[in-house]
Amino acid sequence: MDDIVTRPAEEISREELYELVWQTPMSKLGAQLATNGPGLAALCRKRQIPTPPLGYWQKKAVGRAPEMPLLPSFEPPQKTSPSIKPARGSGKPQVPASVPSRDAESVAELPPFDEDDESLDHMRALHPKVKAWVAEHRQLQESRRAENRQRSRDFWGGSLPHISDLTARDRYRFRVTSTLFRAIEKQGGQIGEAKLTGKVTFLVNEQELKCVIAEKMSRATKIMEGAGKWTAFPHHHQTGLVSSGFLRVRFDTYVNGRNRDWIETSKKKMAIIQPDIVSAIIAAEPLLAEAAREREERHRRYEQEQAERRERQMT
Repeated sequence: MDDIVTRPAEEISREELYELVWQTPMSKLGAQLATNGPGLAALCRKRQIPTPPLGYWQKKAVGRAPEMPLLPSFEPPQKTSPSIKPARGSGKPQVPASVPSRDAESVAELPPFDEDDESLDHMRALHPKVKAWVAEHRQLQESRRAENRQRSRDFWGGSLPHISDLTARDRYRFRVTSTLFRAIEKQGGQIGEAKLTGKVTFLVNEQELKCVIAEKMSRATKIMEGAGKWTAFPHHHQTGLVSSGFLRVRFDTYVNGRNRDWIETSKKKMAIIQPDIVSAIIAAEPLLAEAAREREERHRRYEQEQAERRERQMT
């Protein structure tokens, strides 16, 4: 179990925690999640996660355990307005001072975007390289479900983290990337290696340009139910950071001594920035070719100097 779960319970998604508490007794699981059984049970109640009833594990040991109930959708508790009392001697209501939150940002806090933007490729008509990412994600989900089913047959087996469905942010990144790929190909470029993480290699007249198309991350400021649900691939990102709600395109290959970087804003989305990115990628070819020639020339001169040095030592 030590090599399965290593994070505090508060950092685990609701779906994953639901899977875990139905695979391992909370008295044992709590120790792995930096808490204890009662603390874990309280967290499950707070997050509206059903837990195994009394006697469940004894019944499971003999193959008579009841089926896991479905995980209900989370319903945020209704907030009651705090009573505002007049300040003593003033006759005016005393408004309580706001207290800054210290939790992780939720999906609801992300900037809005048009998921039906017709200027982007549709999810049903993605570029083949991006379509392969969708297939890879589905395969990962099925493999994880199959492995957890196998583990559930072992009394001492613990489940592995649940792999969520693609989120709106994931789908948006896929569509933007697909649209960019097609625009590059129309300009005569090619798509080389393209990883699910967003790391891409463009090929322009045999010159390689490495690029990253990913979320612009920011520090977590608020924690609310649903936090961390902005992506199905949290392990692709640094712990403690969340999506800013905007995409970023960055050159990892230095062109003319610098690496370019584009970040969308609420007023300037990737569909608007894309032509500039495509132009920069195509225009990078002669600069990269010249840089390659300079490297080859430096290497040639170095080899020549080394040969001359060895010749002098021999005479």
